[in-house]
Amino acid sequence: MKIIPKSLVNKAPESENKIFNIFKNIEIGSEWTLFHSLNINEHDYKKFGEIDFVLLGPGGLFCFEVKGGRISCNDEGIWFTRNRKGEEERLAESPFEQAKSGSYALLKMLAKYKNIDIKKNFNWGFGVIFPDITWGTTISTEFSKEIICDIKIKKDINKFKEYIRKLIRYYSNKNKKEQIPKKTLNDIS
Repeated sequence: MKIIPKSLVNKAPESENKIFNIFKNIEIGSEWTLFHSLNINEHDYKKFGEIDFVLLGPGGLFCFEVKGGRISCNDEGIWFTRNRKGEEERLAESPFEQAKSGSYALLKMLAKYKNIDIKKNFNWGFGVIFPDITWGTTISTEFSKEIICDIKIKKDINKFKEYIRKLIRYYSNKNKKEQIPKKTLNDIS
């Protein structure tokens, strides 16, 4: 897999560093490219947007939001993070909304500047990665469990590979695209 950039900048959050290293250490096939910290200069409601990771290959285009630390959501749907000092801060939006809006902004830019209609022609989607918490069994209309990855990946890299496989299958079914060829899923080995 090609990775752009090849190494992280010093200011990358620790949580993104963890995921970057996991991506670097999985075999996913030479046709895939991983972009880290992809800036989006045209966003519907943000002055600037950024996607933590974008994975592009034969299985489709997938955007990932990484939320490290102690992330939680209260009964009113308000998201919080707890930093190392134990201080709680409210997030401006849910990690799922961040991943979704970033992916839509990227798709719009590809259509506008490259004349590529990803939504029409290709499999695409987004996922949210929580590398520091166990997600549990929370159910919501905001997300499907197939798009969530949690701390289990730190203990077993095979769990991360399975997460990527499930994400590709989930969106292949959801987007009503032809099933991704088995060889493509096997490339993530």
